[in-house]
Amino acid sequence: MSADGAPRRGAIARWAGELALGMRLSVTGGRSGLARLVMIGLGVGLGAAMLLIAASVPTMVAAYDTRAAARDVDWGRRCPGAATPCSSTGPTRSTEAGRSTDGW
Repeated sequence: MSADGAPRRGAIARWAGELALGMRLSVTGGRSGLARLVMIGLGVGLGAAMLLIAASVPTMVAAYDTRAAARDVDWGRRCPGAATPCSSTGPTRSTEAGRSTDGW
């Protein structure tokens, strides 16, 4: 690295040269080398996809639980200060502007 913290031009060129050498060695092995390179690429891609899916499962489950809880009707809710359920615990049927609405 140089004094200002940026990598030297030579380090970047060396890294690119080593990467090019690795690619050249993996493809010049003929069909078997190319097949090996493709399988490695597929394995890495599949592994990354599995890790991303596994990391997102808890978030998906939490979102599902939140939506399910929001849809849930508490039929046994209590009136404030009462020991028994409120008299009107369920959804009601009414008409609003000429159309029927069920509950909420």
